[in-house]
Amino acid sequence: MIIYKNRLFILTITVIVILIIAIGCTSSKDAATDKDSSSANKIPVSTVKVEEQTVTPVLDYSGTVEPWSRAALGSEIPGRIVALNCDVGDIVKKDSLLAELGSENLIQARAKYDAVKKDWERIITLRESGTVTQQAYDQMQAAYEAAQAGYEKVRISTQIRTPFNGVITKKYLDVGEVYSLFPGQAGSPAIIELMQIDTVKVIVAVSESQYYKIALGQEAMLKLDAYPDTQFVGMVSRVAPTINRLTRTANVEIRFANNSGIIKPGMFGFVKISLPAVNVLLLNRDALIKQEGVGIFYVFKVQNNKAARVNVIKGDSFGDFVEIKSGLKQGDMIITSGKMKVKTGSNIQIVSPEVTK
Repeated sequence: MIIYKNRLFILTITVIVILIIAIGCTSSKDAATDKDSSSANKIPVSTVKVEEQTVTPVLDYSGTVEPWSRAALGSEIPGRIVALNCDVGDIVKKDSLLAELGSENLIQARAKYDAVKKDWERIITLRESGTVTQQAYDQMQAAYEAAQAGYEKVRISTQIRTPFNGVITKKYLDVGEVYSLFPGQAGSPAIIELMQIDTVKVIVAVSESQYYKIALGQEAMLKLDAYPDTQFVGMVSRVAPTINRLTRTANVEIRFANNSGIIKPGMFGFVKISLPAVNVLLLNRDALIKQEGVGIFYVFKVQNNKAARVNVIKGDSFGDFVEIKSGLKQGDMIITSGKMKVKTGSNIQIVSPEVTK
């Protein structure tokens, strides 16, 4: 009887131990399952940090090179060209005589001047002998000076001189041809086209929103299609005082030195105007999401290991980064890779945090 009880006791103890072990294994398995389930619910993402940095904003424009000065040269009166002292490509100095015209007006003015000059010379001789009154002398002197001034005016009008240093770029007429005061190929009556190209300019149309950022003396860089590996340094030389109400733009003139002459009027290029350095919040553009149809930009920010949608206002672009004007602050962690898989409240697991550089 005692032996039976002992066996029963041992059997009971064995069953209890087996049950405890079974319960422990089940609990461990459930805990592992819960842990695996919790991990499986987290979405792996990469993040970047919002950083404040000092940047130099640059405005980009395109434009065509123009000469610093351009003049379509002609005469004040019509006539036949009797001399042409230049050719296309010639470099000329200011006040050089480029062409002369023969004119009926010039012939008449010269004849009148010669006749009055002879009378004046006679009056001078008679004056010395005392046979001419003061009144007659004064009248002849006035007539002589008027004839001389008239002749000089006509003579100067038939001469074409350079108003500035430059290069001859076109000839519209040649020796023997008749110049008239009617518009021609140049749009206005002209015999020669002169350009000043030791300095050139590019005029760009700046939008109303960017206009206030432009100031005289700002540095600008010019890159031409003709010289893709060369940058030319210039500066803002003129800013239009008003905005065009139709285009909502203002013309800005940028001047470039061209002593070597390699920049030619008519060349096409791109201009970058550098603005003063500023401190801005920068975010990698990969983190931005644009809501289609409304033009709203937003990001997903990390908050307590969860994703939270935040609308942002972006500013200028700087390479791979975008200025954030509002919505974020320095140090915020923003989701990049995986941003399209999350929504507000999603559990996330950061697998590769990055820092804006």
